[in-house]
Amino acid sequence: MKLRLPRFEDVQAWFTGDKLNSAGARKHYKLVLLIAGLVFLYILAGYNSLKQQRHLLELKKEVRDAKYEYLTIFAKRTEITRQSYIVSKLTEHNSPLKENQVAPIKLD
Repeated sequence: MKLRLPRFEDVQAWFTGDKLNSAGARKHYKLVLLIAGLVFLYILAGYNSLKQQRHLLELKKEVRDAKYEYLTIFAKRTEITRQSYIVSKLTEHNSPLKENQVAPIKLD
């Protein structure tokens, strides 16, 4: 099989647009528009997926930050509510309140 080089007139017809007005090309306009539309939708879907991935990463970062903030606040609250901490604060402020030496009684 021998390769045939395109003639100058064929190349020139494509550049001037004469080839697009031929009967064979006009027959396939709908197909070309369909393919162009699908390519456009494919590119649009790719951009949307990248946007959603960026948003998802931002949300993951916010959740991680909120988790560590919660753990910090929980640790501080746990420390502040310990009996030994409360007693040390009472003695530090010379409060008349004293630590109860008797165990609490459970009511039935």
